Amino acid sequence: MKRIKIISHVFIIIAAILVSLSSCYEGDPFPDGWFERIFVGSPTTTSVADNLYGGIIASGSIRSEAAVTAVTYDEGTGLWVSEYGTVEPEHTAVGSFDLTGGAYENLFTSTTPIFTAADADSKNFIVIVNEGNYGQAAEISIFIDVSNVVLKTTGWTADFADASFEVFVHPLFFVGEGGRIAMHARDGGNVGIESSDYTHGALFTVALESGADAVEGILVDVEANGYSGIEGIEIEYATGALQPTDHVSIFKVDMDETGAVASDATTEVDFINLTTTDEYGLEKHAIHIGESFDSALTVAGGAQVDPDFGYEVTPDVPVDRVTGIAPDGTAFLEASASDLIIFDDDNDYILIGSVVKFEHLAAILVSGSNQPIVPEWYYSTGGGNWAALVVSETTNGFTQSGIITFNAPGAWAQNALTQPAGAVINNAFYLKIVRTRNNLGSPPVEDYFKIFTSTSLTDFEIRGDGTIRPVEMTDASAPNNSLYFSTTQNKLAYKDNGGAVHVLW
Repeated sequence: MKRIKIISHVFIIIAAILVSLSSCYEGDPFPDGWFERIFVGSPTTTSVADNLYGGIIASGSIRSEAAVTAVTYDEGTGLWVSEYGTVEPEHTAVGSFDLTGGAYENLFTSTTPIFTAADADSKNFIVIVNEGNYGQAAEISIFIDVSNVVLKTTGWTADFADASFEVFVHPLFFVGEGGRIAMHARDGGNVGIESSDYTHGALFTVALESGADAVEGILVDVEANGYSGIEGIEIEYATGALQPTDHVSIFKVDMDETGAVASDATTEVDFINLTTTDEYGLEKHAIHIGESFDSALTVAGGAQVDPDFGYEVTPDVPVDRVTGIAPDGTAFLEASASDLIIFDDDNDYILIGSVVKFEHLAAILVSGSNQPIVPEWYYSTGGGNWAALVVSETTNGFTQSGIITFNAPGAWAQNALTQPAGAVINNAFYLKIVRTRNNLGSPPVEDYFKIFTSTSLTDFEIRGDGTIRPVEMTDASAPNNSLYFSTTQNKLAYKDNGGAVHVLW
């Protein structure tokens, strides 16, 4: 009688397990003796569809309705995505690892000669599979010989010997210990970043915070293998419906050198540095400019000067920051001893003014805001009126020092009012910058502002047809050892190293 009760209790428990499991499955709960799908959900719901956290399907795929968290093996893999049919190892053997001090750094040696040059060319991976070092992974970066390769490891920190290992085809995507992230597009794949109606700043950002000399933000390493038409970097740009006064840049390099306080005349910065070997007779062009350009090269030679006028305005009350009483009344000038918080509140704005039109403004900050102020830009149109202005700027919304550039609008006119029937300001051509972010933890602190009063007379230009327009200046203002168009002589002139002016034509 007791045996019957025990058996009946066992069947009740099994039945209860099956019923509870079947409530977690979709479809037949036991096809071919295995679960078709296992779902993880809340125990308080009777509907899988209404409360699904995630699932593992019999084929091996995983579905998550929330997030997936993975922790790497010690000095090994955190995420490995392989292409179909590439999960079996290429080679299997026993080897040893020498971290440093040998003929090569990160040297891996196999006891049997299994390596080939293709292992390094294809960036195949070594995975340690014996106990003690299990899961350690590394990319084969250099082929030395059939028994020795150099590895790019996932933070391996010690030598080891007699380790069983397997060599795999480079995964499509890999994340490992030591910050190792790698992708491989094979011989026909691609890595794409797509967008549609994008409106949120930079689509792709590489943020390098350097901790040593000689590091690169982006390295493009191309092996053309003798093929023609191989492009290292190609930018395809479609303008769309540009409007009058719009300003765009296909390729732009900006630098903030306000932190280089110890630099001197021996400090050199190359914005573009082009180098090449010179072994054969092929013709090389450092820069090749094709047809249809109005200007092949323009050098803006405008002088950097203080703004003639400047104001902080909150919300329509202007406070003079250029011609006022020092120190705060001159805070926008480089010589001022005062550095002030600007854009204190939402909709506060500043005005930068000049008696002549300008197209560049340098905003030098003591400290940037903790997040962009989301600025709006306007220019004066006379009578206290303003119009929206399109600019190119490198301050990232006044989070850092930078340059604001724009094309001087044809409708730019002098203003003497902050707005119609508003407060009186000095009559000038004004740039208006408005903060539109509601909440800002730390507004920017200004150091000073500079404007560049470039004109066509101060620019040097190589036109698209190859002709040259030199800079125009007086003999007195021309520096020694320079070629220029003399407005004093009304001729092309050369001023030699001793200061003597020679008329050329």
